[in-house]
Amino acid sequence: MSEIESAGGVLQLCKLKLNLQRGSSQALFTLHPLSLEIQRFWVALWACHSPTNRCFPSSQLKHCGSGALSSVFNMERKLLTLGLLLVAAFALVEGKAEQVPAPSEAFEGARRQKDNSFDFLFFVQQWPGSYCDSRQGCCFPVTGEPGPYFGIHGLWPNRDDGTYPATCSNEAFDPSLLADVIDNLNKNWGTLACNSKRGNEDFWEHEWSKHGTCSGFTQREYFQNSVDLYNDYDITGALRDAGIVPDDRFYSIAEISKAFANLLGFAPEIECNTDPKGNRQLYQVYICVAKDGKTLVECPASIRKPCQGSVQFPVFGSNDSGDVKPSDTEVIADELLDISQA
Repeated sequence: MSEIESAGGVLQLCKLKLNLQRGSSQALFTLHPLSLEIQRFWVALWACHSPTNRCFPSSQLKHCGSGALSSVFNMERKLLTLGLLLVAAFALVEGKAEQVPAPSEAFEGARRQKDNSFDFLFFVQQWPGSYCDSRQGCCFPVTGEPGPYFGIHGLWPNRDDGTYPATCSNEAFDPSLLADVIDNLNKNWGTLACNSKRGNEDFWEHEWSKHGTCSGFTQREYFQNSVDLYNDYDITGALRDAGIVPDDRFYSIAEISKAFANLLGFAPEIECNTDPKGNRQLYQVYICVAKDGKTLVECPASIRKPCQGSVQFPVFGSNDSGDVKPSDTEVIADELLDISQA
């Protein structure tokens, strides 16, 4: 058995100690299979000039005589040089060496290769009273205070396993594409955040960039589908019809879900938040929609923290009937009345 082979066998005996003391040298010697011999020789060399050789039996140090030590250092330089040259040569000839990308390149590569698929959409609406009745508070956009009804938060691609894609392209938000739905968006998709510089447009841009770019829709389709879903399914009216109104009282999640299911055909997911006093509030409703952005489906996945038990439905704005979002039936009745009086 050669001296290098003998010393190489010591690697397992002092693995922990070597890992601690060799430091960055370990990374150097794992670049290529050819470096195994260099690694073995490093073990032998370290054993020879280590301040304490307690982890090596004397039989493993027989090659460390005084006359051999200088030749060991000479051999170290030659072997290291030769080994590194061989590694570089093999990488160039065989073309199998992988370049380590810079951090920005690695991030961009991962972004391009990430999974943008999804299985369904969450159409999310939020109760403004619960958003405002929290420690963060709220601010109204320049378009005015929203009415006492649920408002749109977004249309979010989601997967059956609970994960979701995000920011799938760098397509910039363009409000000029939304000219024919802008009034509806200002009324029913307004921001309540206090740190918004451009008001509602900041909110819409965020929703488009994070979620809309993954939906497979154009910007026009993404916002129009959201508006259509909102207009077709009046969840505020569904609660009111079941006797559930924003009066600061507590209602069970079971009766809230039943009211929604009567309207939608399926029970949506319900999220709560907490007011400064620690009361759980009815906050957001997640309606599950097929990938076409139109068809309602039974939710195949639950949100992370679904609301349970009973929740408070906080007051917001005026509860006069004139401020409540009208149902389709009420709109039709009003139109017929106008015709009869004409």
